[in-house]
Amino acid sequence: MRQFTENDAYNIGCDLGGPNCPDPPGPDADFGAVPILVDSTEHGQLVIAGQKSAEVHAMRPDDGAVVWQTRVGRGGALGGVHWGIAANNDLGMVFVPNSDRFAGRLTGPGEARPGLFALDIDTGEIRWHYRPEPVCDDCWPGLSSAIVATDEVVFVGTLDGFLSGIDAASGEPLWWFQTGRQLFDAVNGGSAEGGSFDAHGPLIVDDLLLVSSGYGSFFQDGGNAFMVFQLDDDANGEPNE
Repeated sequence: MRQFTENDAYNIGCDLGGPNCPDPPGPDADFGAVPILVDSTEHGQLVIAGQKSAEVHAMRPDDGAVVWQTRVGRGGALGGVHWGIAANNDLGMVFVPNSDRFAGRLTGPGEARPGLFALDIDTGEIRWHYRPEPVCDDCWPGLSSAIVATDEVVFVGTLDGFLSGIDAASGEPLWWFQTGRQLFDAVNGGSAEGGSFDAHGPLIVDDLLLVSSGYGSFFQDGGNAFMVFQLDDDANGEPNE
């Protein structure tokens, strides 16, 4: 077992006036994202784990020894690294979404750095950082939801409902689509409304990109839009709805 944050016994009752609140309450810096197993050219296999404190840890799977640690932002109760990371062994990169959304007293220290980070699998060095621009005055472009990576593209969704395909090697945006605060005609009649991307992220099946837009918890934009995009060979690899 490897523990990175001592006394992190927080539960949400601490902020709701509930009686079951540990003392001290802890910073709520748990691991929401599932760890992944990657191949390092220098260290063999590594377990990579992203924490809500915005720290990423690389460990040896046999004994938990820490190989490197990288902090990508300020983190906090709403992430940091929240729901899922991905990797590309051929490029030697692990892709880390960072939310860094303000969480009151449970906000981590330092400057907010929302967006997608590519870290070197061997060293933890930041190879590139993609920071989305907010799509409205009161929007936060953090990446809380899980992400998905192909050999060439990383697909991400932001808290303000912006879906993007990012070049895995360079971090350059290749394609984007605003789903948040939009109405869409539904195939089963009526309309669907897009919102925040949070928790589960995009899914790739064959040449289809499946996404669910709308997550209304924590004062975010709710919605009920499920969308399917298809890769179009005639559109320079850009997905079409």
